[in-house]
Amino acid sequence: MLLMKKEDNFQLGYISKTHGYKGEVVFLTNPEIQIKYNKLESVLLEINGNLIPFFIDSISVLANNAVLVKFNDIDSEEKAKKLVKCNIFLPLQMLAKSKKPPQQSDIIGYKVIDDNKGEIGVISNILDMPQQLILEIKNGPIEILIPANENIIYKIDKKNKTVFINAPEGLIDIYLGT
Repeated sequence: MLLMKKEDNFQLGYISKTHGYKGEVVFLTNPEIQIKYNKLESVLLEINGNLIPFFIDSISVLANNAVLVKFNDIDSEEKAKKLVKCNIFLPLQMLAKSKKPPQQSDIIGYKVIDDNKGEIGVISNILDMPQQLILEIKNGPIEILIPANENIIYKIDKKNKTVFINAPEGLIDIYLGT
């Protein structure tokens, strides 16, 4: 059994309860920590003071800080109940890799280039909506609103003050009338 040192990891959250009868659990996370949950292959659970790796079969985000997880080899409610209240850790290097959402001061004034439409304008503001941040892009008199998330924004070139996006098909057309 592989044991990890606590000081090489950070606490992501804890397992709050079981879900269903097939061994799934719900864990609550720190909402300030930005992690791509769908990319996680494993987590470390603190059991009897030791951090033990658990490999993930499936994972899905339920709400802002609740995540539904099915671990390998945990196939019953009985096994899952033993994990309730266990703290969840990840390696510190994963925290360094996590992307924080763009801040207003970072990218206002950057030009925006879409994969399909080319240059669509310049970021004039970032709107902080309840569900997510929205880029407000000026294209002459036209205002284009694009969600600011990692599914759409795939590159920020600070040197050339450019944001590269791959907007969902038809989204930009709504604003440009094309």
